[in-house]
Amino acid sequence: MKFLDPKNDIMFKKIFGNQQKPSIVMSFLNAILQLPEGEKIEEVFFRDPQNVPDNLEQKKSTIDVQCRDQKHREFIIEMQSDYQSFFGERSLYYSAKAVGRALKKKGLYQSLMPVIFVGVLDFTLFDKNEEPDCISEHRILNIKTLKNRIDKLKFVFIELPKFKKTIDQLETVSEKWIYFLQNAEDCTQVPQELKTTKEIEEAFKLLNEGSMTTDELQEYEVILDARRCEESEKYDAFVEGEARGKAEGKAEGEAKAKLELAKRLLAKKMSIDEIAELTGLSVEAIRKL
Repeated sequence: MKFLDPKNDIMFKKIFGNQQKPSIVMSFLNAILQLPEGEKIEEVFFRDPQNVPDNLEQKKSTIDVQCRDQKHREFIIEMQSDYQSFFGERSLYYSAKAVGRALKKKGLYQSLMPVIFVGVLDFTLFDKNEEPDCISEHRILNIKTLKNRIDKLKFVFIELPKFKKTIDQLETVSEKWIYFLQNAEDCTQVPQELKTTKEIEEAFKLLNEGSMTTDELQEYEVILDARRCEESEKYDAFVEGEARGKAEGKAEGEAKAKLELAKRLLAKKMSIDEIAELTGLSVEAIRKL
């Protein structure tokens, strides 16, 4: 059995934005956010099934869902594979728009519903020495007392590279979901350790290449090819920059060596013209010495 990469935009949307299988995203959010009894998500409403982006930078991996619990909170889930140093600011922008969108013309600010942004990142956003955990939660609060927080916005980031547990070390449902996102593509069958969570088993079924339509497979390959091209361009730019740096360093070293030689020859009272001919330096450069 061949499973596709759940971090690919189309597969991430197929799993967590699936209107026919809302229990999957409910299981994921309840586990990741560790929602207690009384606050667990019971219903999911996908606000925009087509997820038309505001701009080209907003990929199809952004899922705008409204999850009904006792607090009627709204969730935004995004999978981001490519490194973005500004991802935190971008998350704030999306979340603030969601908050503003929920306020009706004659509505009161007190009626604003909370928005929780969940970012699944295939890169490290925060310094691992400062934020060593795979999952980090961010809120607006008083930095001195760490109290009096404003609960209308909450940000949860899942940095996949920071998760190092092997399959036999998994203890919680959230760890199983993270392991699934990291390793599903490399599996040839559903691991027994993950079958205990039926929603993860359902997610594996959606990842099965045999369950994909021709159009879905084509879009999957287009996204995969675009990512490969982007990585290749980054690599080419790195190699070119490294080569340029070496060339510039070599030229700088040669110029420095010529100047040192010119200084020694001047100390031996050799004429400027002779030194210029010997070193290749200009007469003006030697006179400055």
